[in-house]
Amino acid sequence: MILTKGLQAVYAATIDRSKFREVVSRLVVFVLPLFYWGRQPWWWGLLFVGAGILLRAWAAGYLHKDEEQAAAGPYLLVRHPLYLGSCLLALGLIITLHHWFVTLAIGGVTALTYLHTIRHEEKNLLKRFGESYARYCNETGPLWPRVGGLKKFFAFKSKRKFSFRQYLKNKEYECLLGVVVVLGVLYLGAGSK
Repeated sequence: MILTKGLQAVYAATIDRSKFREVVSRLVVFVLPLFYWGRQPWWWGLLFVGAGILLRAWAAGYLHKDEEQAAAGPYLLVRHPLYLGSCLLALGLIITLHHWFVTLAIGGVTALTYLHTIRHEEKNLLKRFGESYARYCNETGPLWPRVGGLKKFFAFKSKRKFSFRQYLKNKEYECLLGVVVVLGVLYLGAGSK
């Protein structure tokens, strides 16, 4: 409880919350695999890692930050597909490393960071987009689909299509490159036995 409040206080005091999230997440994700050098990973965890990467890439191709409310592609299913993708990545790494400490470290940082981030971001989006965002929240779950969102997803005819240019503009390739590095370290470490 004290650790949770402490991390949230530090996070809330951070001027650029996204930078804080990036630094902590990258530190945990890149450093932890080094501690498990020589252990045999459970490679089936990569199914979740792959799903997370694909979901994040799909969402990044629809997200026009600070321009408009995202309302196409995976944003019809969940309000925060990028964060859901990150949670899937974290779960995949937890499974792959299969150790209680990894579960606490990665699971704890992921849960604390995204719970706070989602609350903060939704307050800002509600102020910015008002009634439109409130309706969107009623139809679409934060990290899981709702019936209203599923109906819209399967019936929606959008002018907006996935944009690889937008994917690049949002720098989502950095996530993919990071995952490749982490998996390379795990692969090399597993072969060092």
